[in-house]
Amino acid sequence: MINIEEQYALAQWIKHRRSNYGKNPKFYECTRWYKNEYEVEQLSVSDKNSIAHILDYN
Repeated sequence: MINIEEQYALAQWIKHRRSNYGKNPKFYECTRWYKNEYEVEQLSVSDKNSIAHILDYN
């Protein structure tokens, strides 16, 4: 499960990407960033839903 610090870091990364490229990153880019950043091999359905919600609200 994605904790609060990880959610905040992902939200900040999304905002940074949007400011640099003028649009939000795609869902797969967010999942790839998260997996690389936190060295996760497989994301659960709950993790994917959390990432989708963070992406939607940022």
